[in-house]
Amino acid sequence: MDILKQLEQKIQALVSQRNQFREELEQAKAQQVSHEAEVQRLMNRLEESLSENAALAKERAEAAQQLDSTIASLDAILRQLDQQEDLEGSGDLFKSDQ
Repeated sequence: MDILKQLEQKIQALVSQRNQFREELEQAKAQQVSHEAEVQRLMNRLEESLSENAALAKERAEAAQQLDSTIASLDAILRQLDQQEDLEGSGDLFKSDQ
């Protein structure tokens, strides 16, 4: 009889332990789903950030190109002004000779 009681107690302990393991497994699965959702959210955010970064890089390149064009135009205008001043200045030399 004692052996039967011992076996019954061991079986009850094993069943209890099995139930506890099942609960822990379910909790782990729920956490895994939660973690997978977080990973997916972070992956989406990373893709958005990379896309934003590419758009900003393109915008920066366009702005640099516009700036270079503006600087080139200003340089051309300054050269024209210098040439006009030189022409006007040389005309003054002829007038003073007369």
